[in-house]
Amino acid sequence: MNFLSASRKAATIAEDKKAEDIVVLNIRQLTEVADYLLVFTVNSAAQMNAVLDTIEKEFKSSLALMPLHRDGRQSRSWAVLDYGGLVIHAMFPTARDLYALEKIWSGARTTRFPAVRK
Repeated sequence: MNFLSASRKAATIAEDKKAEDIVVLNIRQLTEVADYLLVFTVNSAAQMNAVLDTIEKEFKSSLALMPLHRDGRQSRSWAVLDYGGLVIHAMFPTARDLYALEKIWSGARTTRFPAVRK
């Protein structure tokens, strides 16, 4: 599985659903947890669900890929889809500020979307 391509596909979906501050972090050299993190900001539970539902459906149909784990879909601040080599974080602005994933993974190569689009 090419998780870089999958992260780009998910970032495109997030952008299409009007997510903001979309970032792909290449953490492959820093941890064995995953190769890439996709982090983006959403402004409502409906937007969060729309983005994550579309990613899940698209990954299932075009990549035959199902998440290994889901968490936070009922949360008012943060939800995660874990695909093994790619972990997707949809966060409300307050959670994004609080958890500061880009700072935690400051050694990661960071690409802001839409710059990752081919």
